[in-house]
Amino acid sequence: MENAPVIIPATEQQKNDFQDIWFGNKTPKQEFVKKLSKIQQEYTETHKPFCYVCAKQDYEDAVQTFSEERKRNPNTTVLREQAEKIKIDAFLSTVKQQYGKESSFVLLNTKPVQEVVTINGTKENTLSAVRHDYICKKRNHGLTVDMPWYAWRDQHGSEEAARKAALLPTREKK
Repeated sequence: MENAPVIIPATEQQKNDFQDIWFGNKTPKQEFVKKLSKIQQEYTETHKPFCYVCAKQDYEDAVQTFSEERKRNPNTTVLREQAEKIKIDAFLSTVKQQYGKESSFVLLNTKPVQEVVTINGTKENTLSAVRHDYICKKRNHGLTVDMPWYAWRDQHGSEEAARKAALLPTREKK
């Protein structure tokens, strides 16, 4: 019992200095990631590309640059400008324009996603989604956006448009 830990209850003064690390105060990075995830979810629901990784890395770079500059010279006006850039809401206001534009991505290919469905005891391949593979122009991150078949059909018109895009097999005329 020599190495047994000694548990001493905290005094009132010590309790006042405690920070709740489980449920309370979130770090700015955690708050940023939470808000950025909501923006990414909006793009996912509309089946459009969004480069979450670039946005997160650029924010981390801005914070790191600010902290390094603050260590070097704490009294510059440049620090005030950089401090404005790393405020979460200010940074997130530009995120949609920078990381969610269609022009920020290169579409590599579009291909059908098929599922095997059992209908009346027979298995058939059915088109369930259309997969778009993109590459981010900024850092070459690969992105895949799956658009459900009904959403693709509503956006592009009829099944004839899908045949032209080579997503559905062509029907042979007898």
